[in-house]
Amino acid sequence: TVNTGIYVLEPDVMELVETARESDFSKNLFPRLLGDGYPMFGYVAEGYWCDVGNLEQYRNTHLDILDGRVRVGIPGELVDEGVWIGEGAEIETGAVLRPPVLIGPGARVEKGAAAGDYSVIGAASILAGGCSVRRSILWPSVFVGQNAQVHAAILASRVSVKAGASILEGAVVGSGSSIGERAQVKSGVKIWPDKAVDGGSQVNASLVWGASCSKRLFGRLGVAGLSNIEVTPDFSARLGAAHASCLPAGCTVTVSSDVHPASKMAKASLACGAMSIGVTVADLGDGTTAVARFAVPALQAAGGVHARISPADENVTVIEFLDSAGVNIDKALERKIENALLAEDYRRAPASRIGGLFSETGVTALYLDAIERAVDAELIRSARILVVAGYDEDYLRDVMSLFTEALGCTVIRTRAFGGAWAMAELADAVAAEGAHVGVLIDRNAERLALVDERGASVSNEDALALVCSAMLKSHAGGAVVVPVTAPGAIEKVAAGLRGRVVRSQANPRSMMEKAIEARVKMGEASVPQFQPMLDGVFALAVLLEQLAAEKAPLSLAARAMPRSYMTRRLVDCPWQSKGRVMRHLIEETDNENVQLIDGIKVYTDQGWTLILPDSEDPVFHVYSEAASQEIAEEIAGVCISRIAEAMGDAE
Repeated sequence: TVNTGIYVLEPDVMELVETARESDFSKNLFPRLLGDGYPMFGYVAEGYWCDVGNLEQYRNTHLDILDGRVRVGIPGELVDEGVWIGEGAEIETGAVLRPPVLIGPGARVEKGAAAGDYSVIGAASILAGGCSVRRSILWPSVFVGQNAQVHAAILASRVSVKAGASILEGAVVGSGSSIGERAQVKSGVKIWPDKAVDGGSQVNASLVWGASCSKRLFGRLGVAGLSNIEVTPDFSARLGAAHASCLPAGCTVTVSSDVHPASKMAKASLACGAMSIGVTVADLGDGTTAVARFAVPALQAAGGVHARISPADENVTVIEFLDSAGVNIDKALERKIENALLAEDYRRAPASRIGGLFSETGVTALYLDAIERAVDAELIRSARILVVAGYDEDYLRDVMSLFTEALGCTVIRTRAFGGAWAMAELADAVAAEGAHVGVLIDRNAERLALVDERGASVSNEDALALVCSAMLKSHAGGAVVVPVTAPGAIEKVAAGLRGRVVRSQANPRSMMEKAIEARVKMGEASVPQFQPMLDGVFALAVLLEQLAAEKAPLSLAARAMPRSYMTRRLVDCPWQSKGRVMRHLIEETDNENVQLIDGIKVYTDQGWTLILPDSEDPVFHVYSEAASQEIAEEIAGVCISRIAEAMGDAE
């Protein structure tokens, strides 16, 4: 038997408790009662009792309840043996529930997610596809991302576990904490509330003080976070206020978004934050980043903000910030926004000077009008080009409708726009319709994938070379801007057309800055907003113009491009080692033919390799190009070995 700590006492007994010093029932009061002759009795109770004074017992009690060893009411409907579902919970087809398991009210278990084996999923929690939760206790409003693993752990309320992360046995994560992508919290580790663990980190010891070694607010594209978990209305409003406070008083800022409800929510909150600073907000409505880039200088705004869903994860909202030229903001302004957000140092406007809000309709039409003027639209119309296009109509209906109207080509939409079979479905549709070209367009109309008139896929390298060739042919002696990751075939194309190639870092701002510096001509206004590497609609217009001018099929044009054999690999590297690895590699390649525009690009007789550290994840990107695919793979392997050696030295 054990002392349960449950006592029934006469009220006058409490008068014997000494108030001047610490007093304990079992150590002080009970010995005194026995000494004074008071009657004391014990009762051997039947049923379940457990001291939940430590985390292991707390978790075991949940397991005992699910096992039926405790007579308590489990808050949910028993839908199958050992499976309880709370009111309003959503279990998608393809989700796996392994008994015993409790899914709390309003929780969602997505297709491909697995939960159970003695698990409790708290109210309003979300388990994304591919994740696994076993023998774990999740409090309310927990998010577990795609392919994440939570095994025998306890996650307190509002914890977010991002894609590919692992929380191992006995670990505890406090309320409001965030575990980054592919991070690993080792067995027995305790993370106190409101901490952030960077992606790829390995947490071997408990995290108590400070906010961890979390990365900066801004990433490659802007600010990104889990929709309505990290990027909440409150956060977005404060971010909008921080951005507006870094701009001139009384200026105008544009806001826009794609059609996703999370993006619209973020846009509305960003607008409210900017208005609170006294900035006028022009709401562009729904659109793409390219339309937002065009609109900022067209409206003479001081800057712009565009919210959209991440192309890599539909649970993530991305917020992009543009300067007055429609270019992604520089690092200096990013730091100012971060500091203002952290300190909440905003110049709040009095009620009489709160900024106004107005809708700026028709911006997408103006954008397509500008593209129409930038190419020979009459030539495209006369060629009667038939295009089969795969795109998400909810996102791109207006853009593609106006594109068809502006250039006079016929566009037949296919439902295939994403997934493993999209290219095959597009190829079938091209063949069935007898089209001149097939194209897949992503939801933000940034990237294109091409299929020729025979239904054959055009490689990304050939597609880029085709677009660059088309631009140089239409602007003799001009220049094109491509990132360091682009194939060397671009230089060969430019040499044949007496053009030049400007290499930039592999990010949007660098490409647009280089375009301005090189005075790359992209239309009647020579504006930098039309960059084919960032604007799939403009790239398609340029490509159609060239097909119309040469009156040759796309397959022939693609075969005319110089051959490119490239490979791309990812190499994991802890955050704390990345800097030392880069320094080691720079020293090691000091006597070689090296280019340091972005990362380390090493040229040899066989080709080139590029080692590019990722700004957001603990990985290196390794690119290589050679005269054959086998050689490209071989020199990439040599480069990966160098990184592995450098990591060993760094450790």
